Amino acid sequence: MRNKQSPEVHLSHSATLDAATHFLDMSERGKYDAAHDLAHNCFLSVPLTRSKFLTVDELADFRLASIDVDVFSVAEHAVAHILGVHFRANEWGQSPRCGSVVTCVIEGRSLYARVNKFLRIEDDDCPGYASLTWFGEPEYPFDYPLVTRVNLDGPILKRTYGCIIKITQIDPSPVMVECPEHAGGAYHMMRDVGYDTRRLR
Repeated sequence: MRNKQSPEVHLSHSATLDAATHFLDMSERGKYDAAHDLAHNCFLSVPLTRSKFLTVDELADFRLASIDVDVFSVAEHAVAHILGVHFRANEWGQSPRCGSVVTCVIEGRSLYARVNKFLRIEDDDCPGYASLTWFGEPEYPFDYPLVTRVNLDGPILKRTYGCIIKITQIDPSPVMVECPEHAGGAYHMMRDVGYDTRRLR
């Protein structure tokens, strides 16, 4: 018996296949070079001259990932460009801006975090890393992956995933943040582009 897909999943697969086909066609005809298009690259900008030292948690996470770092090999940046989308570190709490809130898919589900700083390591192949603080595990009050509700802190996510991720793991979508609810201090969030990824029940 054929598996039935939800309309959202079917549309997502169709749009992905259509975009990939056009991209491959343009590349093979020599009309497009992705390496020179900023919309298809991830990189850091706005280096900070007064960079702070790595925290104990950041250093531990780099070491766990087998990345050899020291004070002299790490540069801090204020801005990251993720496939053409602009993110700024350490903006949390500077209302009405919230450019430091990001979302990424880890182990089959979308998670939310606020970026404290972007880091670039000398002679490293990765275009950059994000040092972040996780929000709580997302909940979906309307049962659709459009609007999510999260608590300010996610200690379980911090213990599980640490505080360092590659900037290439960040979804290229700005995130809108609504003021915290009066009860419980939770935040409603909604991404500008795409849907959240949820684990199958």
